[in-house]
Amino acid sequence: MYGTVQAALQWFKKLVQCLLNMGMTQSKVDPCVFYLKRDNKLILLVGTHVDDCAIAGKPSDILAFKKEIKDYFTIKELGQLNKHLGVWYEWGSDKDGRYLESNMEDFVQGMFEDFKDLFGRLPKIASTPAVPGSSLRKNTDGEIVLHSEYRSMVGKILYFVKKVSPVCANACRELSQNLESPNKSHWMAVERLLGYLRADITNRKLKLRTPIELRPQDIVDTSFGDYKDTRKSTGAYLGTIGGTALINWISKGQNIVTVSSTEAEYVGLSDGSKETTFTSNLFNEIDHVVLPSIILEDNTGAIFLSRNKQVGARTKHIDVRYHFIREKVENGNILVHYVKTLKNPADLLSKNVTQKIHDSHAHKMLNGTMDCWNEESDKI
Repeated sequence: MYGTVQAALQWFKKLVQCLLNMGMTQSKVDPCVFYLKRDNKLILLVGTHVDDCAIAGKPSDILAFKKEIKDYFTIKELGQLNKHLGVWYEWGSDKDGRYLESNMEDFVQGMFEDFKDLFGRLPKIASTPAVPGSSLRKNTDGEIVLHSEYRSMVGKILYFVKKVSPVCANACRELSQNLESPNKSHWMAVERLLGYLRADITNRKLKLRTPIELRPQDIVDTSFGDYKDTRKSTGAYLGTIGGTALINWISKGQNIVTVSSTEAEYVGLSDGSKETTFTSNLFNEIDHVVLPSIILEDNTGAIFLSRNKQVGARTKHIDVRYHFIREKVENGNILVHYVKTLKNPADLLSKNVTQKIHDSHAHKMLNGTMDCWNEESDKI
């Protein structure tokens, strides 16, 4: 399978054909997801990643699936979800209910050892993933420090953050924007992030809990013009199911330079709505989805722009593609709702916040107990 470039694609085509022969349906929204319905009721769900599959359903249906697929392939049965794509999972319960906890402890300890091999010591303990109020700048003094080692370390951090750590997303984004010529300040930022992970084992674990309803409830935030080298803004997105089950997170520099905080927030809102739409479409296809989806936004100007199709001197230059959110709001698929800035957990992913703000959101985010929205939330 791994011998040639096209091998993985050929394998996937073979797998698709076998699963279709078994009566499963390939999702049109996400072609790596397959599902089986009986009497119009979902009974089996299969997520594929090359030759690794995660199966959800009743034990009897899973057993029947594995028995049938053995007619096509030799498989390895690993039982209840324990490890998948480098992430370890542990099932448990606490006062907040049942949970599935994900971690990459061996991987993180390996990063600590890599840092120690380079600098002769473990990273210093830190209270936040990055220095509050700071913003990494490009190297201007010409000195490049451990270039290949930096790229390797940031690559590992990026993989870990994407899988397990939404609270480190903004710090990781800043590190990844400086891969070409890292200097001492960039290595200090690496140490800061690793020091935060080293400070407490709960900082590097993520709990997933059962949502109350299958309604996408997402949160967005934007830090206006904070990237000093380009003057572009940073957009943040948290995707949840039912407001608690965190399924996706993004911290990314915007593609354009915006001229006001409202425009920056509006662009971030539109970008976030694309992720919300994807989740909604996927759920609606394989089973059902509760609508309207909710997006929380802390800028009233951006919310009014999403609801009103008016053109003014300050908005007429906005590219038409960013008005995608208006159509979703108009047809009732998405409700944009106001949330106070201090109650916005996406703040952690758009800027380097103070320890007080970080602590107010990080624990709930990692513990799977965010309560982002309900009928009595702040309104405008």
